[in-house]
Amino acid sequence: MRRATRGDCVAAAVACVLFVLFLRAAPAGAEFYCGDQSMAGNPCGAGDNRCPCCSNGGNCTWWAWHEACYGWGNALPFCPDAHNWDDYAAGSGYPVGGNPCAGAVFCCESYARPCTGGEWGHVGWVTNVFADGSVDITEMGCRGWYGVRGNHLHAPAVSPPVHYIYNPRTGGCPSCECTPGQVETRGCCDCGTQTRSCGSNCMWGGWGGCGGPDPDGGNRACDTGEKGVCADGRVRCVGGCLRCVRLVDPSDELCDARDNDCDGEEDEESPARMGETPPAWAARLQDYSFPPSLAPGEKGRAWVEFANVGQSAWKTGEVALVSEKTAAGERSALFVEGAWRAWNTPAVTAQDTPTGGLARFEFEVMAPKDAEGAVVEGFRLHGPDGAAMKCPAVRVELRIAGDYAPADADEEPAAEAFVPAGGVMTVGNGCGCVLVGG
Repeated sequence: MRRATRGDCVAAAVACVLFVLFLRAAPAGAEFYCGDQSMAGNPCGAGDNRCPCCSNGGNCTWWAWHEACYGWGNALPFCPDAHNWDDYAAGSGYPVGGNPCAGAVFCCESYARPCTGGEWGHVGWVTNVFADGSVDITEMGCRGWYGVRGNHLHAPAVSPPVHYIYNPRTGGCPSCECTPGQVETRGCCDCGTQTRSCGSNCMWGGWGGCGGPDPDGGNRACDTGEKGVCADGRVRCVGGCLRCVRLVDPSDELCDARDNDCDGEEDEESPARMGETPPAWAARLQDYSFPPSLAPGEKGRAWVEFANVGQSAWKTGEVALVSEKTAAGERSALFVEGAWRAWNTPAVTAQDTPTGGLARFEFEVMAPKDAEGAVVEGFRLHGPDGAAMKCPAVRVELRIAGDYAPADADEEPAAEAFVPAGGVMTVGNGCGCVLVGG
C-alpha cells in the first residue's frame, strides 16, 4: 500500500472544498420538472434540464437553460453558478455581448438590484427591449417566489454591467438600425404623412399607411368635373393625396329643377315625384275632355285642367298650352283660325293661379278637312319665359277619330277604347268619358 503524500492531502482537501461549493451552489441532479414548468416536447434533444431545481419550485439557471432550449433549439453544455454563465457561454462558442435584444439570456455577475442573485449572480430570458436600455424579462429564483414570473430590469443601473448570451444561429444580437421605441415620420403624396417604429430588435418596422387632414378643414370648394348635383365637391386628403370629392352622389331624378342623376339634364322624363324644393314652374295634369270624334272640318270644344305645383304663381295670359308640333316648326293639326292665340297655342291662363291652384284651359278644335283616320296630338304647358315645363305631369294628348258614323239607335254603341297619356279613356259613342287617377 502506498503512503499518502502531502500532495495527496492537498488534492483531497481541494476536492472536498469544491464538493461543498457545488452543494452550496445548487441542488444536485438534472430536473425534468421545476415548479409549474417542464421539459415536455423540448426541441433541443435533451430529456432533462441540465440544471437543478430548488425546493421552492424555481431556479434561475433551470429557467434560462429551458428558454435557450425552446428558443434556440440548443441544449446548453454548461450549468455553473449564474454569475459565470457569460464566461462559460463564451468558452463554449456562444456569442456574448453588452447589447440587449429580445430572445437572449441575460447574465448578472453580482448582487445589484434589481438583478439580484447574491454571490451566485442571476440569469433569465429577455422578452422585450426599451429605448432606455431597460428590458422585460422572465425569471425563476431559488427564493422568494414560486415558478416563473415576469420582471423589468433597468440594466444600465446595474454594476458591473449585464452581459447577454445570444442565439448562436443568428451570430449575436442584430446590428441596431435604431433605438427601440423610436418613431420616424415622413411625408407622402400631396398631403399625407406616414410613420414607422423601431422594434425591440433594434430594427425599423414597415411604414404605416399614408394619410393626413383635409385642407382648410375640409371647406375648400372644387369642381369634380361631373354634371348636375355631382359637380360640387370639396378638396379631401384621401390616402395622403388631394382629391376633389363630390358632396352629393347621383340618385333618381326628382321634380326639383336639379340634375339629380348627374346626366346633364334637369327634371327629364317627367318624374312623378316632387323634390323637397319644387322648381319655379311645375304642373300636374288633373283632368281634361275633348270630342271623341269629328268629321273632317267639324269643330268641337275641349278643356284641360292643370294644378300649379311649382313655387311661382301663374299670372293671367303668361302660362300657355302649346302644341308639341311646335318643336318641328309645324302648325297644329287641330288649329282653329280666329279662336286660338296662335297657330300652335290654343289657350293661355284665363286668370291668376297661385301655387296649389287649378288652371283651366278651354279651346276649340277642328278636325282637318283632309284627315285620314284619327288625329293624335300632344300639348304641353309653357311658362312665362316661353320654355316648356318639365314635370311632374305637364302634358296632355288629344285623340280625335275622323269619319265617325253613329251607331243605330237600337244597337249598343261600339266602343273604341284607348288610354291617352294622363289616364283618360275615350269611348267612341259621341260622349267623352274621363277616368281620373288611373
